[in-house]
Amino acid sequence: MVLSIRRLPASSVGFLNEEGFHKEAEALGKVKHRNLTVLRGYYAGPDVRLLVYDYMPNGNLATLLQEASHQDGHILTGRKPVMFTEEEDIVKWVKKQLQRGQITELLEPGLLELDPESSESEEFLLGVKVGLLCTAPDPLDRPSMADIVFMLEGCRVGPDIPSSADPTALHSPA
Repeated sequence: MVLSIRRLPASSVGFLNEEGFHKEAEALGKVKHRNLTVLRGYYAGPDVRLLVYDYMPNGNLATLLQEASHQDGHILTGRKPVMFTEEEDIVKWVKKQLQRGQITELLEPGLLELDPESSESEEFLLGVKVGLLCTAPDPLDRPSMADIVFMLEGCRVGPDIPSSADPTALHSPA
């Protein structure tokens, strides 16, 4: 077995105490997805935070995630990044569609047809809202991994998310 160890930046040591890091790492360890490598373990020392993953050959996780996020957003909406202006980025556009109740605008035509009354539609909408919570300009307003897992597993937005983090508010990340 080949492993990859990621040392988190020194700034993350002060951001989360050892107990907070422990909770976040435990939540990460529970996440299972075909596009994510498995978190095998972690270490939280007084001045260092380490994450231990299965080794991924042919590139690094950051590059793969960056490429996937751009591709997935394009596939999801059918819109290319150049279709947005400086005043309206994709996050603002998604929020406007949610506020207007135009959920079908978020899907590329023909890619996926959702019955508005179906559980798939509810799950899709939840995923979009959780994604928007993760785009809050202030990192402290973003949900923790534990909150995200709770929301997605429970198919609902958790009560611990402050109302100021309303995913349909029109602020956008810098």
